[in-house]
Parts: sequence; C-alpha cells; structure tokens
Amino acid sequence: PIVGKLSFASVTDGGVIVVNGNTQSSSTGQAITITVTPTYSTLTGTITWSCVGSPAKYMPATCR
Repeated sequence: PIVGKLSFASVTDGGVIVVNGNTQSSSTGQAITITVTPTYSTLTGTITWSCVGSPAKYMPATCR
C-alpha cells in the first residue's frame, strides 16, 4: 500500500521507479511525476541512474 504523501508508486521488474503526487491536500499538494531508471553496465559492473519528471523543484537534486 502507498502510505504518506504519494498518490501512486511502482517499481518494475527492470528496476524503474515511478512516483506521483497530486494536488489533493492529502497528497503532495502539487501534481508531480518522478521516474528513476537504472542502467547496468556489464563492462564496469556498475549501475547508473537517470531520472525525469516535473516540476523541476521537486526532482532529486541530481536530476535538476
């Protein structure tokens, strides 16, 4: 279950994380969408993350 200020959250089998908030006072009070996507490098054995979303002021600092 979703608890707190989010109106939606999911994680796919591939590791993509999506969170949403909406304008209702029981949520974030602002319509937001943040999607964080992992990419695995077989060359280095590392995972890098990319993110997209809006509005920018609610994005993680590394995504702005």
